[in-house]
Amino acid sequence: MHVAICSDDAYVTGVVVVIASVAFHDPGTRFTVLEMGISDANRARLAKLAETLKCRIDLITAPRELVCSVSLEEQRHLSQAALLRLLLPEILQSDDRVLYLDCDMLVLSSLRPIWETGLGKALAAAVPDRDALEAMSQSDAAFYQREWQRIGVERGQYVNSGLMLINLAAWRAEGTGRACLAFLGDRGRLRSFADQSAINAICKGRIILLDRAWNVFPVQFSKNGWENRIAAPFVLHFSGLEKPWKTRVIFGSLWWTYARSVRDCLPPDHTGLRGLLSRRRIKQAIRRAVGLMVGKRKHWAAFGLQRRAKRLCTEDRRALLAWQGH
Repeated sequence: MHVAICSDDAYVTGVVVVIASVAFHDPGTRFTVLEMGISDANRARLAKLAETLKCRIDLITAPRELVCSVSLEEQRHLSQAALLRLLLPEILQSDDRVLYLDCDMLVLSSLRPIWETGLGKALAAAVPDRDALEAMSQSDAAFYQREWQRIGVERGQYVNSGLMLINLAAWRAEGTGRACLAFLGDRGRLRSFADQSAINAICKGRIILLDRAWNVFPVQFSKNGWENRIAAPFVLHFSGLEKPWKTRVIFGSLWWTYARSVRDCLPPDHTGLRGLLSRRRIKQAIRRAVGLMVGKRKHWAAFGLQRRAKRLCTEDRRALLAWQGH
């Protein structure tokens, strides 16, 4: 199995942990990290990670001039490195398929069922975007409706690009990656989700839809009855501005369970008290406490989710300790 990840120096912590989580569930996986600006110190950490996990990690420097001209003004949590996935077909010339993962993901199950998906003439396999399927309000629904209309994708067919099984052979033959970059470079086209919308527009009608458990957003997991629709997440996706290595997030303790298993390969810890005791976090804690006291449903749902996260964390910690013992 071949997994590809794209990153710059700021996201190496996420890269280390997502690789560790994949290697735990699928030993022998080959990894390619397509990088843009990773420092020598962090390159050494990734080399140490490969030695620790006894796996192959190929670090490839991407031709940044192909993506640096694309503006990401509307997506503050993205870096230009996120666009590098569009170059994977050209760089991985000897491969016919690759499983791409965002570096802010955490894998909780074997990825073999995805890897073995028959693609046929499909360009990719991915999970329908949870925001497109579960809009939180009327304003959200209108926002996503505008995005679908802009790129001509029907409701329920718009996918999240954080996890994709990519048909590299088909992308190369049809110039799909270049077409996506051209889409992004056309300033006359409005798009709210950068290369994700470009991929949906260019690959429209040729994406196999995967079960939503393969790309679960923790922040939305307890909303709109999600806990009743997903028995257990297979892959967690810490999308947006808040990352588990920067601040406290739902399922953050589970992420740290995997992180501690490769602690010697992690860049210096920058979480500190600033993330834990931020004014926003204190206000959230007060609102949650008051909500629990008055019996608000959403706060009790979040409380139940935290207990569930701790249970998952305990189960995975035991498995990781046994794994390290071998």
